[in-house]
Formats: sequence, C-alpha cells, structure tokens
Amino acid sequence: IPSSFLMGEAALLAIVNYHTRKSDDVYAIAEAITHLGDWYLLFDGKRRQAEDSYLEAWELLRAEENAEDLVQQLFGQVVPLPTFVNAPKNLELRSSDTKIRSGMENSIADISFAITAAGTVRDIELLTEETEENSRRMSRLLRDVRMSRFRPILEEGRPVRSAGHVFRYRYWY
Repeated sequence: IPSSFLMGEAALLAIVNYHTRKSDDVYAIAEAITHLGDWYLLFDGKRRQAEDSYLEAWELLRAEENAEDLVQQLFGQVVPLPTFVNAPKNLELRSSDTKIRSGMENSIADISFAITAAGTVRDIELLTEETEENSRRMSRLLRDVRMSRFRPILEEGRPVRSAGHVFRYRYWY
C-alpha cells in the first residue's frame, strides 16, 4: 500500500471524525464519508471500502426528513474524481500557469459516456466534430477521459452503472 494512500486515508478519516464529533449537520458528515469513499475508489483494490463508505453516507441521509433531496444532491449524478478539482478539467495541458495558456488557443469538446458501478468510463463517444486538424487532440482527450474515475450514481445505497452522461472538456493547443 503506497504511503500516499495511507496519508490521504488518515486525513479523510480525521475529517470524518471531526464532523462526527463537532457537527450536527448530517449532510456535512455524509459528505465527508463520501469523500473518503471517493478516495478509496481512486485506488485499485479498495472498491469494497468505497462501497461501504457510500452506503454509510447514504444511510445517514436516508434517515433525514428531506432524504430524497439530500441523496439526490450527493449521489444523484456522477462526479469526476478527485472532487477537489473545482475548475473545468484541463486534460490537454498539464499546467494551470496563465502565462503558458495566454499564447495558446483553446476549444471545447463534448463527450458522452457511461460510468460503471466501479466508477470507470465505458461506451465513450465524441460528440464534437472531429477534423483532420483536431484528430490527434481528440484522440488524446478521449484516452484521458477513458482513464478518469467518477463517483457512480447510487440506487438504494449501492453504486450502479449509468449511461448518457455528457461532459464538456476545455483543451488548449
């Protein structure tokens, strides 16, 4: 087990413990547990722990008065992982340095795909027109999307396969 996994797990468990002891906000507790599940999902061989965390968070929310809304908010759509990336994911340029981007062109690509119960991408389809000029970039973008992980949708507390997800990706060239 990589030490990075153990350090991340310890930090997320500390966040869960903090919210459990200091907060009466059930959604904040469930969200912290869900983020722990997301962490597990990012590592091969930890799917069972991810599913257990998701179920625990789902059960907490199901006990609330506005359960349907809370469950829908946290588990009603697929979520790209890691969740701390709050800007459109740039899969083409590995730097967020605005000096580098300033001299570059950018464009967007719409991609449709399914997400398995394990959070992997399947049935990927490029919805943006592929041209001779952008075919290499589109190939790389599709490969990068295929390698991405997503929090799957939950039904009755369990991850399920879902299809028809459309995401817009910005890329630079």
